[in-house]
Amino acid sequence: MSAPERILTTLDACAAKRSLTLAELVEETGLPKTTLHRTCWRLVELGLLEHCDHGFRIGLKMFVLGHSNPVLNTVRIAAMPVLLELQRTTGAMSNLALLHDGKALVIDAVYGSEPSIPRLVGAPLPLHCTAVGKAIAAALEADAREELVLERRLPPATVHTIVRPALLREHLERVAQTGLASSDEEFMAGVCGVAAAMRMHNGAIVAIGYVGKVNKNIVRQVSDPVRQAAAALRIALAA
Repeated sequence: MSAPERILTTLDACAAKRSLTLAELVEETGLPKTTLHRTCWRLVELGLLEHCDHGFRIGLKMFVLGHSNPVLNTVRIAAMPVLLELQRTTGAMSNLALLHDGKALVIDAVYGSEPSIPRLVGAPLPLHCTAVGKAIAAALEADAREELVLERRLPPATVHTIVRPALLREHLERVAQTGLASSDEEFMAGVCGVAAAMRMHNGAIVAIGYVGKVNKNIVRQVSDPVRQAAAALRIALAA
């Protein structure tokens, strides 16, 4: 493994919700302890990692670097008023995702009062079982959709996850036709979502959506607010 690959592997492992000890990083990455020790402390010197009593964690320098991405900044600035309005209208979480490395990367969210809904900003979500993921997948060209979603194994996140490629293909075709994607406990039990996606002028695909507790009428209830949010975001991005 090259030095850049070791660094990225180490940073990926440290991007957990808690600090990791050197022993835990060895188990997580498979890298030799001496290599990890040297790599981690060099990354601490550079500000990319921090060291505390419980081990190593991502440093604030990573936050600075991540927010220097022009596409990320453009989308988040344009989307914040729209996310706020969608959250106000629905009373639940609104979230924003961007296609990155075959996943729906959650780049922002406005939370509701429901504490059981997971806070997933920064999380790469699967395309086949989340609302923002399916909205993004349906916005892809047919061949890209096949490659990213349908030519891979579809791991079940819950008992409701669509894992049959033919069924998912039909599902995504309907999403492409209607412009609206939904996920009903397919990614997390008790949680559903509704989302719509759009393609930016630079080719990036963005999705905005609703996330809330399961409700059999939720698609009907939030379809118009989500469509309106997507239309507003499309206008803001064009401007």
